[in-house]
Amino acid sequence: MATLDIDILVVGFGYTSFSLLNELERTKHDYVIVSSGPTLFNRLSDVQCLDFDTVSGTFSSFYTFDMVGSNNDGSESSARFPEPLNKHTKGSWPTAKEFYASMCRLSARFKHRVVEDWVTRIDNHDDHSYICLQSGNKYRAKHVILATGYAREINKSLTDFDYRACFNKTVVIKSIGDSANLLCSKLVPNNNRVICVANGLVAYDKALYESGVLNSLEDSTHGIWDSILPQLYKHTILGGGWLTQGFPDNLATAVPEAWRTDWWSRLASTTAKAGIPNGLLVTKYWGIDTYSKLFGDDLEAAIRKGYLCNDIAFLLSEGLVELWPSRTTSIDREHKTIAKDQTVLPYDHIIDTSRERPNLPPIFFSRDGESCHRFEYVHRDNYLGVVSPKLCNIYFCGLTRPTTGGIAVPSEMQGLLIHKLVTNALFNERIYAELPKRIFQYNLRQYGEQISLPCSPFDHLVHADPYVRDVAIAIGIDLPLSTCRTLLDVQHWFWGPLRPYRFRQRGEYCINGASELSKQHATENFQWVAPQMWFLSYVFTLLSLYALGLAAWGIWGLVPLYALVFYLLAMYQLGTRITSAVLVLGWTAVVNSIFYKPLRILIIGLLLTVNIVSISHVSFLGLLIYCALCVLPPVKLYPRMPFHGMRNKGKYHAFWQRYCDVYRATQSVMFTEKSKNM
Repeated sequence: MATLDIDILVVGFGYTSFSLLNELERTKHDYVIVSSGPTLFNRLSDVQCLDFDTVSGTFSSFYTFDMVGSNNDGSESSARFPEPLNKHTKGSWPTAKEFYASMCRLSARFKHRVVEDWVTRIDNHDDHSYICLQSGNKYRAKHVILATGYAREINKSLTDFDYRACFNKTVVIKSIGDSANLLCSKLVPNNNRVICVANGLVAYDKALYESGVLNSLEDSTHGIWDSILPQLYKHTILGGGWLTQGFPDNLATAVPEAWRTDWWSRLASTTAKAGIPNGLLVTKYWGIDTYSKLFGDDLEAAIRKGYLCNDIAFLLSEGLVELWPSRTTSIDREHKTIAKDQTVLPYDHIIDTSRERPNLPPIFFSRDGESCHRFEYVHRDNYLGVVSPKLCNIYFCGLTRPTTGGIAVPSEMQGLLIHKLVTNALFNERIYAELPKRIFQYNLRQYGEQISLPCSPFDHLVHADPYVRDVAIAIGIDLPLSTCRTLLDVQHWFWGPLRPYRFRQRGEYCINGASELSKQHATENFQWVAPQMWFLSYVFTLLSLYALGLAAWGIWGLVPLYALVFYLLAMYQLGTRITSAVLVLGWTAVVNSIFYKPLRILIIGLLLTVNIVSISHVSFLGLLIYCALCVLPPVKLYPRMPFHGMRNKGKYHAFWQRYCDVYRATQSVMFTEKSKNM
């Protein structure tokens, strides 16, 4: 069969490839896409299972060029921003149908480049690669981009498992995560007993809603601080870090099986310079309190659109989903039983899962006449997950996933990096010459003394904000503080999330409309006041402890031990409750005077801190008054820790029952409608 020469060949035609393809079209470079078979979302659409919403918000679910309508081909089509979740908020969250519509619109632009075939083998040499196809054809390409995504066993269950017909059964799911949680949200309302087999989990609300403001987890990261004050940043993001896991207002306390030792041991590194390192798996969900406020007025409409109540923390704490540790659980498939300790249960269905594994064709390489070697992809061994020092001009796109946020965020930046590597020879030469050094420095910053430990299967999960900036720096499009022209620019630079649009407002990958998109995002979030309050309230806690230490060593002697213990306990309350109140309600103070109270509390606390420094002896009564002023008002304002608090979930039993009734009725009607359309 014929061997065809091509400069750029892309393997895979999923959503993660579209950023690169858009840039190749912009610069009018010739390329070929080899792809065969439907994507997961194609299959979900075929079986009419696009009945859920995404785990990421609007601004991290879509590409910048798609949101601003810059398609480089003269067309004006762009992503349709989802409607606000209710009449009281500007915030939006895309459903699976809306995300799929974006995929279809973009794939139509590049479809003429696709060769329907299957890659069976890639042989990499010093200046070219041979790509063998199932048809017998072969390509000789200078640059090869692999955008094939990950293979996951649970994908089959997402499309094939008939959860609509599953009632009053026992279902075993062999993992816990976003996809498993999606299945839980469909099985539990139908009175199924669901057992997830996993060694714990870390779960966070994907958004909080209060007073008309939708504050998403991914937008509360103020990631620039990861490179400025990484250790302080770690604790502001985690709300006190592992210490808070031991207090009642937390999933790991309510459900001890949820504790993940590996997660917190990775965070415990004191030599890693990254505040939030790679390798952290987080399950995101709609908190039942937030869900009831957003959708409680019309549950049927919300369920029809795909907004499901998937509060895994609530489901676990109420025993509606059980978490059995993998290390002590055995499954007998022949007799269809599951056992833990002395408990043996029969089950009706088992949903197999697997860890994500790169869906790559066999890749072989040889150098300087040496024998041929099989290449195995390990995320940590590739620069930014994209470039391997073992291969020449082969790049990986879309194999880096964000811990929070959408896949569009890292994939857009990877697309820009790969585009520059394949179109700029000097840049390509410089990156390859420095690859070992760059990889070592990046890994040292991420893992510190743990760099010598075996690689984790979750290393491809990155904290999105710092990762985006790392890629921007590598490309040369980072925006330093000196580029700010106004105080508002400075505010956005320090407190805004590091989205790709931030780095596309100027420079070689500038897009018309990126600046306006940035302003729109900031406006919807009140110029990022919430992350500022989160950060400042935590700093205030540290300053208060420091002030107490100064007072304790004053000339009149030490503070009594009982007073110090009381103060430390109060500081925990301050660090959680006042932070919660200010984070959730603080921004509305600029538009609604009723919410000035949280800001007043913060100011009073700061004044009292200064006062403590000035006195030489702190009495128990003084501490009691101080802590009462700081702690009691926030309890009334917001009753739980933001993003992972458990305190008020027990109040929603009646709402959950109403939700389940509406869910079953709505699904029955939707199933009937689906049957008529088939």
